[in-house]
Amino acid sequence: MRKKLARILLFTCAAQIFFAGVVVQGEARDLTDVFVRAFSFNALGADTTLSAKAVAPAFSAGTAEAIRQVPTTSGAPSFVYRLNQTTDIFERLTGVPGALFSERSLTLGKGQFDFSIGGSFVDFSALNGKNLTNIKSPALLNDVFSEEGIAVGQLPTGETLFAAPSSGAVIHTRIDLHAHSIVPTVRYGVTDRLEIGLSIPIVNTFLRVSNELVRVVDLDPSSARFLFARDQHGNEIPIGFVDLAGNPLDFSRAPFVKSLRPSSSLRKAAGHATGIGDIAVHAKYHLWRNGLGGAALGLNLQLPSGEVRNFHGTDEPHLSTFLYLSQVLWSRLEPRLNAGLDINVDDVDRSSFLYTIGGTVLVDKKLGFIIDFIGRSEFSRLSTRISKKGIYQGAALIGNPRTCTHERPCFINVAKGPIEFPFFPERIKRNDIVYFSFGFRYALTASGTIFFGGLAPIGNDGLRADFVPVGGIEYTF
Repeated sequence: MRKKLARILLFTCAAQIFFAGVVVQGEARDLTDVFVRAFSFNALGADTTLSAKAVAPAFSAGTAEAIRQVPTTSGAPSFVYRLNQTTDIFERLTGVPGALFSERSLTLGKGQFDFSIGGSFVDFSALNGKNLTNIKSPALLNDVFSEEGIAVGQLPTGETLFAAPSSGAVIHTRIDLHAHSIVPTVRYGVTDRLEIGLSIPIVNTFLRVSNELVRVVDLDPSSARFLFARDQHGNEIPIGFVDLAGNPLDFSRAPFVKSLRPSSSLRKAAGHATGIGDIAVHAKYHLWRNGLGGAALGLNLQLPSGEVRNFHGTDEPHLSTFLYLSQVLWSRLEPRLNAGLDINVDDVDRSSFLYTIGGTVLVDKKLGFIIDFIGRSEFSRLSTRISKKGIYQGAALIGNPRTCTHERPCFINVAKGPIEFPFFPERIKRNDIVYFSFGFRYALTASGTIFFGGLAPIGNDGLRADFVPVGGIEYTF
C-alpha cells in the first residue's frame, strides 16, 4: 500500500514541478489586459479605453466559465476490482471499460489506486453562433476624411467650414482563443463502496485580438460631400451633408456607393498564459448494487484555484451533487445515466442542471467504444454591464453595400433611426450546452488503458468550439 502511494505521489510531484516550470515561462501577459489593449482605441470620436476596462472582467469570467464547462475526461477508472478472499488476489469484475466524460455506478475497489492523465484542446470558433474571426459592428459609422477637406466658408461664430469625403464603416473584430488542458487525476478506493479522487488541471490559454475599420460604402464623390467645422483648437464639429454646389442635403438623400477605400487597423494585441486551473475533489458512494451495476451518489467540490484573469478558473467555488446509474449487460454493454446539480456557491442563481446519457460497448476483449450525450442547463445568464463610455451611434443602410453604384446608390434607412451599440457588440449569453461525445479505450495491460475521442457541440449558445479532441492514459495500481 505504501509503495503504491509513494509511486503515485512521486509521479504527481514530478508532473507538478514540470508544469510549474512551464508556468514561469508562459505567463508573460495577463490575458485580461490583452483584451483591454486590443479594444482600447480612439476611432471616429469615441475613446473605448474606459469601456474596455469595464467589459474586460466580464469577458474574462465568461471565457473562464466557457472553458470550465467544456467536459474534460473524467479520469474514471477503466476497470473495477474486488478482492478474492480465497486467493487473496484482486480480480477485475468486468472487461467493459469505464466512460470518458461520465461516471458508472461501480466504484474502483477497496485499496486500489488509479492514476490518469487526460488532455484536451479547445479552439473556440463561435460566440452566440457568430464566427469569432468575423465579428462586425451592427451599424455603419460615419468616417470623415478631414485631411482631404476643402475650406468652403466660415460659420458666424468664426469656425472654418470644410467639405470632405466620407465613408460608412464597420468595426471588424477577429478573435483567436484557445485552451490546452492537461488533467492529472488520482483516485483511491476507500472501501468497495466508496472512492475518493483529486484532479489538478493545468491550463494553457491563448488570446489574440485584432480590430480594424472596414469602409463598406463611400459618399458618392460625384454628387455629395460631408460638411464639418474646425474650431481654433483643431476640434472637428460635424455639420451634415451638402451637394457639390454647397447646398444642404437631407440625411436620407445622401447617396452612397460601394467603397474603394482600404480598411485601417485600429489595435492588435496577443498573449498566452499557463497555470493551475480549478482543482476538483471527488467522492462517489455505491448506494445500491444490482450485479455489475446499480446506483451511486457523487459529490464534487471545485476550488477557485485558477486565475480568472488568464481564463484558468472562475474564481468561484462550485459544489456538485450527482446520481449515477449504470448496468453491465451481457458482459459487453454498459448503458449509463448521470444527473446532477452544479451549485455556484458565490452566486446560486447561476447554478446549473447537469445530465449525461450514453453507454459503452466492448468491441473486442481490449477495445471499448463509448458514446455520451452531455448537457448543461444554466439557471440564469452571466450578467454583463456595458459602460456608457465607448458606446457608438451608427445608422442602417438600405440595400447591400456591394450592389451600391453611381447609377443605383444606396441610402441611409432613416426609419430605423440612430442605432447605439457597444464597442464590442457581442455578449457571452447563456451556456445551455449539449455535446455529442465519442471515444475509445484500449487496454494496454490488465490494469491500464489509453483513451482518445472528441466532443462536438449541439447548439450555438455562448463560446463554442467546432470540435474538441481529447486523449490520455490511465493505470490502476
